This record gives sequence, C-alpha cells and structure tokens, in this order.
Amino acid sequence: MLPENFPADAPEDLIPSIQAEMVYECIGCEKKFDIDQFLYTCPHCKSLLKIKNTSFSKIQERPGEYWQKVFDYRKMLNLNPLKGIFKFYEFIFPIIPLEDIIYLGEGDTPIVKSNPELSELIGIEFYGKNDG
Repeated sequence: MLPENFPADAPEDLIPSIQAEMVYECIGCEKKFDIDQFLYTCPHCKSLLKIKNTSFSKIQERPGEYWQKVFDYRKMLNLNPLKGIFKFYEFIFPIIPLEDIIYLGEGDTPIVKSNPELSELIGIEFYGKNDG
C-alpha cells in the first residue's frame, strides 16, 4: 500500500527522515567518537564501543502508542527499506538513508509452535524462531 492511500489520521512519521545524531561511546572511559569513523574498540583505552543515539530524547517526545501506530502502518507499506527490523527505523540506526538499506527478509520469520512432545517435556507450550 502507498502512503497516499492511508487514512488522513495516519501518523506523520510513516516515512522517516534522518533526524538523529549518533556517536560511538566507549563503555570503559565513556569517550565519544564520530560515527563516520569505522571503529571496533576505543582508540584510547581499547574497551568496547557502543553506538549511542544522542538525540533519542526526540523519539521520547511522542508516546509509545504513537510509535505503535507508526509501526502498524509501516507493516502495510510496500517499501523494502522499511520492512523487517527497519520497520523500527528510529530505534535501529536512524542515520542510514532509506535508499541505502538492503532488506533480505530479516526480522519477518514466524514464531513456530514446537511439537507436543517438547512442550510436554518442558512443561509449557514452547515456540521457536528460525533466523538462520
């Protein structure tokens, strides 16, 4: 479905635009580094780096119910860059231009109920997800 076919009350953030600022942040010394570099470990203390969205507070300005509505509508879109895990673009890596996202079906595999013997063995219904 195309965005213009959605009802007038569809969320305005249906098609995201880059509005985030991200940095590497060292989990050891807490120094920050430009995300445009390609780093694995901290150049200063050699500890691990995490990627931090320094503008995450913008996302938090809208309630969770709003974001749920955005993601529900995105499920109906026929745009590959916003399928799978990138349906949650703002929470994944919101500085990647949509035209650079390659969708390979990740994140859309179903949860499958196990056979009755396994569920009986562990004492509850058991489900699995194959992302292999």
